[in-house]
Amino acid sequence: MSVPVVIGVGVLGAVVGLGVGAARTAGDEETSGAPQVTRPTSAPATTATTATLPTTSPTTDVRFTLPDLTIGGVPRDQPPTSSVLLTVPDLTIPVTIIVATEPADRIPAATEPPTGLGDDTELNDLARRCHAGGLIACDVLYMRAAQEPDYEAYADTCAGRQGEGTSLFCARMVGFPDPDGELSDVPADAPNGRQARECWAGDMAACDIVAKPGSDPIVADIGSSCGGRQDVGLGDCVTAFAEYAALLDP
Repeated sequence: MSVPVVIGVGVLGAVVGLGVGAARTAGDEETSGAPQVTRPTSAPATTATTATLPTTSPTTDVRFTLPDLTIGGVPRDQPPTSSVLLTVPDLTIPVTIIVATEPADRIPAATEPPTGLGDDTELNDLARRCHAGGLIACDVLYMRAAQEPDYEAYADTCAGRQGEGTSLFCARMVGFPDPDGELSDVPADAPNGRQARECWAGDMAACDIVAKPGSDPIVADIGSSCGGRQDVGLGDCVTAFAEYAALLDP
């Protein structure tokens, strides 16, 4: 526990006086009266410091070496008017050009002659056209020769262009659309029923005949739709499928 110490003013003055006296006794001569305090006659001397600045800004010469930036065999330090040769890789893209051809130009060659089939004049004419490239004639012959096995077999193979028993329409080889529905859907005993069946097989002229007013409604729809190859009422079938006309009579 700290105890506060109180020193009177008189005591403190005595202590200070003793200290001064001791200092004086140790050094200077005694003088009578109060102690003398010597003060400096002027301010302490100051020392001026002079800094000498350079007359010009300092510069440093820095040197470094650039790497070789040669492009295409031409150094980078060559005059700017020099030409720079760059080798471009071959970017040729092969393009296959498909030349559009008529359907008749894409018909495979027949391998079976239209001989020895029978004595029916109309069916023989269809067989001849089938052999010559009339693929729609082949399909019409197949439809009409249901009771004539030799004619039917000849039409079934499209004059030897496809295997027997495939049930595929010959005209589809060149993109002519198949009919919609089955042949049994076409009423054979209706007025213009035969033309309606030929229309179904691909004869567009027969379609336009049965599409005329006055035909049986079912038959008229078959004709107007070109045997189900287009929507009803879009126009005559011969015009709509004109590019395939040679497939009936080459």
